[in-house]
Amino acid sequence: MMLFKDILHNKDAKKHLVQRSNDARVSHAQLFSGNKNAPKLALALAYAQYLNCEDSLGDDSCNKCKSCLKFNKLAHPDLHVVFPISKNKKTGQVSSNDFLEDWRGAIKKNKELTLDDWSNIMVHANKNSQQLKIHKSESDLIKNKLRFKNYEAKYRIVLIWIAELMNLEASNKLLKIIEEPPPGTVFLLITEDKTRVLETIRSRTQEVVCVVSEKNRNIIPKEKEASTNDKKATKIETEEIFLKEDRNNRFLDLFIHWMRGVYKKDVLSIINLMDELTNLNKSQQKLFYTYTISIIRDCLILNFKAPELLSMNEKENKFVNNFSQFIDIKSGKKIAMLLEETVNAISRNANTKILFLDLSLQLFPLLKKIKV
Repeated sequence: MMLFKDILHNKDAKKHLVQRSNDARVSHAQLFSGNKNAPKLALALAYAQYLNCEDSLGDDSCNKCKSCLKFNKLAHPDLHVVFPISKNKKTGQVSSNDFLEDWRGAIKKNKELTLDDWSNIMVHANKNSQQLKIHKSESDLIKNKLRFKNYEAKYRIVLIWIAELMNLEASNKLLKIIEEPPPGTVFLLITEDKTRVLETIRSRTQEVVCVVSEKNRNIIPKEKEASTNDKKATKIETEEIFLKEDRNNRFLDLFIHWMRGVYKKDVLSIINLMDELTNLNKSQQKLFYTYTISIIRDCLILNFKAPELLSMNEKENKFVNNFSQFIDIKSGKKIAMLLEETVNAISRNANTKILFLDLSLQLFPLLKKIKV
């Protein structure tokens, strides 16, 4: 069953989702975040069912209408699911659709399925221990599905589970359609680590923060504790909005100083900046490089004369307008690739100082025409 009432705690998140639906103010792209034990998927599925319930109770689905029954089986024709897989070309299993029955079966057994759980199932189902990813081919499949009108639902749901495992190509291909989906289409992205979701994707979604239910801690839930946790989650969500803006401003300052040093080939300036950057923890460093990827992408979008796709603050807008005229598609793609490789290298515990210096040297010829 996919009902709000079955999800412990997260009172404010549920109230927010219900209210937005009742007011017909449904955000076309939402990011359900929380650690791996938080009921993100269960909440997203309950929300998808509620959006399309034919006889809702005002604060939950009826769970009896034709739409609810189909969502209960995860078999509604307007529910499109994408999740990480390991491709098996020998058997022809190359997309989420090829493993949909396995995924449905896993969710029916455990609505709080984690990536670790799914990875074990995939190894058994596919006899393949390769790293799980959401490949660029999934983006093409989604875009093809969305070419047609909704089959019967008011809201067609595109659910992307473990969105942080979308590779860069998949993310970039989906970016425009996530920002401007066809009428009656809602993207629900679920993540166990939102810092690994491409910044340009995250910035175009409305975040729904999920807290861990007491069920997972084997403790009998108490109403008072539930209320306290929900208030904390709301406070955290509000604080994160301001922290994110402040963080991005600091990252932009770092990026500007870095680009000036690279343009001037000022090694001493780069070394000083290296010390400042590597004083950040590895998670923050990955966030910085991910942010710079979004800036490079925004520069390219501006060059393609599509400013309506941009979402920047005044400071970012001023910098991008100056910086973009010196980046072409070839150098921009190369820079983004190098930055993405750096993020991956940090995840593999590479030496961050060496990474930064090596990356700076590789940027010298790419930025030789750029004047910041």
